[in-house]
Amino acid sequence: MMEKSVTRHVILYCDSDSQLFGVTSFVSYFLDAGWSVSIRLDAAKSISVAVLAEYEYRHLMTEASYAEFLNEVRHTNADAVGFFSRASIIAKFRIDLEQISKSKSGERFGIFTGFNGLSYEKSEEGIAWRLGYDVLCLNGPRDQDLFANFVVDTPFASQPLEITGIRPQPNKRKALPPTTNTRNLVFAEQLLAPASYEARLYLARQLLRIARENPKWDVIAKCRTARSESTFHFQTYYFPDVLKKAGRIPDNLKVSFEPMTRVLKECNLFLSVSSTALIDAYRQGIPIAAISDFGVQNNQGSHLFVGSGLEVNLFEIDQLDNFDLLSAQEAWVQQIGIEGFDPKGLISKLENTVFVWGDFEKPYYTEADLQRFQDLAKKSLLNVINASILRICSFLTRSFLIK
Repeated sequence: MMEKSVTRHVILYCDSDSQLFGVTSFVSYFLDAGWSVSIRLDAAKSISVAVLAEYEYRHLMTEASYAEFLNEVRHTNADAVGFFSRASIIAKFRIDLEQISKSKSGERFGIFTGFNGLSYEKSEEGIAWRLGYDVLCLNGPRDQDLFANFVVDTPFASQPLEITGIRPQPNKRKALPPTTNTRNLVFAEQLLAPASYEARLYLARQLLRIARENPKWDVIAKCRTARSESTFHFQTYYFPDVLKKAGRIPDNLKVSFEPMTRVLKECNLFLSVSSTALIDAYRQGIPIAAISDFGVQNNQGSHLFVGSGLEVNLFEIDQLDNFDLLSAQEAWVQQIGIEGFDPKGLISKLENTVFVWGDFEKPYYTEADLQRFQDLAKKSLLNVINASILRICSFLTRSFLIK
């Protein structure tokens, strides 16, 4: 039998800055429920010092690689483990645990996972990777409906679920935006929304125009990462460079790499295409708007804001002092999981369920599947490299012949 501690303990694993901030609400609720919490971060070196310094639960955090974390959970007497990573790694951890269970018996910790922030692209694919955990956390009823349609009449229809909401914040009151002589519009840049150079250039030009037409406002482009930093997504067109290409940058347009928590403290209006930071700003009582200039595109997350009452076209914004603040539709707020849901149900399920080694929920992918996908990915990468080399050789050959 696994020896239980008097105080229940949960370990949370994450491997990117977005995952780290995504687990924050779980930390808050577990602590409020009397649990002790440990965070294992497999990305500390790639996250800016400023962001880590601002993180409110940094005292609970320890750097650990995946291998170190897996070795820790082999011997832990923790009551629960929350695992948040890339989809394929989430599936790998579930499979690795089943391998560990072959030499184990008796009670084990419960395992749970979920989606970091707004889940908008490849939702069904994401669900398939996450099947097999003791509890799968979903943001709201919208995601629950999508899950039900995906697994209906399959062996996975009994997968335990819990709606935990999108980054709920216990015991935190909404704070009114600051009132200062200079007012701040904050635009939250995303690496892939939009991804094309033309669309990012359009965004930059609109921000420059808005800044010029509103000299009493500061327009702050809150960029996702500095050039030297990394994150979950690959950075294509570096937004500060795109801004320079867009035209002369007025004095009141500023680029910021400060932590979002710090930027929101001085924000009067918050804009983004589909960043989860929109939800963070909304919870703090800051007026928000979802940029809809690019239409409804699932890969950008804009479809999630249809019917929200928060959509706005940048080209229609002129005088910010006269901007009509938007109100979120209550039905949308409920469906997405912004209000009415929190991790309390998850915690209760973990406290009242006995989990046993060798007894796991059914996963969609097997170890053989993961190995096959890995082999295919390696071959695909090799083909891309070979094709690039051939194109370079062809170009050099043509250049030589022309000369």
